[in-house]
Amino acid sequence: MSTATPEPNKHLKAGEINFDFIPRDWALTPLQGKRAYIAGWTSQPYTLDQIKREFDQGKATGVGLITGVWSNEGGLVWVDIDGPEAIKDLEELAGAPISAAFPPTLTISSGKEARQRMLFSVPTNKLKLLPDKATLKIGIPSFEILFRSRQGAIMGSHPDTDGYFTTPHGGFEHAKNPPELPEWLLEAIVKAYPTNKYKKPIKEGILTQQVNLDYEEDSNVKTDANFVLNQKNEIIEIQVSAEKDPFSYKDFEKLFELSKGGIEKLIDFQSKAIKSE
Repeated sequence: MSTATPEPNKHLKAGEINFDFIPRDWALTPLQGKRAYIAGWTSQPYTLDQIKREFDQGKATGVGLITGVWSNEGGLVWVDIDGPEAIKDLEELAGAPISAAFPPTLTISSGKEARQRMLFSVPTNKLKLLPDKATLKIGIPSFEILFRSRQGAIMGSHPDTDGYFTTPHGGFEHAKNPPELPEWLLEAIVKAYPTNKYKKPIKEGILTQQVNLDYEEDSNVKTDANFVLNQKNEIIEIQVSAEKDPFSYKDFEKLFELSKGGIEKLIDFQSKAIKSE
C-alpha cells in the first residue's frame, strides 16, 4: 500500500458526520452507538452509498471501518489503545513517547481517557507476517491490534460520550494513504506469534477478502451491481442500483451473464491455487 503526501487537515468534532472524508474504496459498516448491526457485516461490507441510505432511513448513528485485506494493495489494521495503563508499556517497547512511536495517521477517540484508535496499512509483502486472526495481542494490557474483519468507529455517536472525533495526531488527511504499521510493532507481533499455527498462506493473484473499485472507476460507472453466486451459478445475493440513468432489463441480463463468467473464472483460479498447495 503506497504512501503519499497527506491532504490538508481534515478533522472531525465530537459526533460530527462528514461523508466527504471517507474514501470510496473503504469497507464500511453502519453502526448504532458503537455496535455493528447488519447481519453478516464481517464478510459483507457496505459501500459509502449504502451507508448514506442507512442514515437517510434513520437506522445508523455512526460509521465503522472494517479492517483486514479488502484490496490487492495490502491490508489495514486498527491499533487500539484502550486506556492509560497501556501507554507506559508501549513507550518502553517502542523506546519513544507515544507521539513519536506512532507516525501521524487517522486517529479516532471516543473522548474517554487515553483511548484512541490509529489506522495503519500493511503492504502485501508483509501480510504473511501477521497471524490470520481478528484480534492480535502482544502482552500489553488494554492494547490490541484489530485485523481480520474487525471494525472501528470513524465518526458518529457514542453511547457514553459526545461522540467520536479525530485527535491532533491525525485526521482524515491520512485516510487514503495511511502510513505503514511501525516496524517495532510488527516485530512485536511476529514475536508474539512465532509459529505458523495462525499464519494464512498468501496465494499469488487474488489476495483479498473483496476487491473494490477505486474512486475514479467507481465514480464513472452508470450501474452499481453486486452478484454473489455459488459454483452451480445459483444466486445467493444480488444488489443492483442505477447510479445515473435508469437501465433496462436487457442491460441487467448482460450484467448477470458477465458476472457469471467472472465468478466462474475466480472459482477456477481459487480451486487451482488450493490444489497447488
